[in-house]
Amino acid sequence: MAFASNDGPRLTNRTVMESETGAKFPPVLVLDPTDETDTVRFLGAGCVSHRNWRFKKVNDYAVGLYLDADQAYKTYKKKVPTPEAAREALLRPGVKKTIRVVLARETDTFRFAKRINDKIESSMAQEHFGDLMWLELWRDWMIEQGGYHTKLPKGVEIRMTWEMDEETNKDMITTEIRRRDRVLATKRIHSKTLAKGLFASYLGESPLSESASNDIAERMMNLCR
Repeated sequence: MAFASNDGPRLTNRTVMESETGAKFPPVLVLDPTDETDTVRFLGAGCVSHRNWRFKKVNDYAVGLYLDADQAYKTYKKKVPTPEAAREALLRPGVKKTIRVVLARETDTFRFAKRINDKIESSMAQEHFGDLMWLELWRDWMIEQGGYHTKLPKGVEIRMTWEMDEETNKDMITTEIRRRDRVLATKRIHSKTLAKGLFASYLGESPLSESASNDIAERMMNLCR
């Protein structure tokens, strides 16, 4: 473990391997290749899986969370004493954070998007029904990237970054599909409800990955002690 700043939180400086899929998570992600200071640090990871018709477990992808560790430490120091408080903090705006997905098998984007959509559509409608248009826009864009028949290959990375757009001062969720450090497609949507919903699919009630949710919450508590 190492300090992220001289007076701030302790986070690993080593690449972490997710145990179920073997996917590797570097300690730091550079979000903007033109600005090496625009980075987020690894917090925790887990695996999303399902049972096939033979009830055999199939690992679909690894998922990890990165965040601006110094910003999170300053904002939530000694304010997240429980896993529930840690998850709630991570579902609030103000701290830049990224969900990084690494596919463990060929995946069509229809199923990927539908899985998330089914988790968050109802809660988003209850919070702000009009914002379902942003979920539909995001879902349709995701489907266009792979569709029903074209599968994304194993190892492809999907990033979802929630941050404040400095130009509009609005919450923005940026989704990228990447392969071998190349950005293949990008979509930016200004919607706090959508951003919260996408993160809640992994950190809210009945998350897509219990292992990721638990690991991330535990590490968030340690980060902010």
